[in-house]
Amino acid sequence: MVTHTKNHDGVAFLVDKDKKNHDDFMERCDRLEAIGEEIDEDKLFYDIVGEHDRKKRLYGLAHMESAFVLVKDLLKCITKVEIENLKKLVETQREQYEDIQQKYEVVQQIYEDAQKKNVEFQQKNVDVQAKFEQQLAQAINVFNTLSEHVKTFINQ
Repeated sequence: MVTHTKNHDGVAFLVDKDKKNHDDFMERCDRLEAIGEEIDEDKLFYDIVGEHDRKKRLYGLAHMESAFVLVKDLLKCITKVEIENLKKLVETQREQYEDIQQKYEVVQQIYEDAQKKNVEFQQKNVDVQAKFEQQLAQAINVFNTLSEHVKTFINQ
């Protein structure tokens, strides 16, 4: 706030608006200190001077414009690097997904083959059981026939 005073002395303000903003800032700082709250000077300054103007300038920060431009350019570079890193990560995850998808399809095919073999086995089991029951019935018939012949032979 001392940038708007003569020779940066913090006492003789160039315009009344600067003095009012300074007084409001100091008053709010004192109030926050009195109740023991942490003071975020940047947020407090922004609250006091209000939002930026239509040209996106914030009152009292003209001398900081070059620093913001540097930060903005730095953020663009960082953002580009982050985007490239994220693209690489997405590509790696896409490859992993495709690999997992292929493995899943192989496992799915093995499962389906096992299901088919199980159905075939059950069908063969049914066929074997039916054949066994048929042969058992024939054996019982043969046994009954022999039994009748033996009874007839004994009774003669």
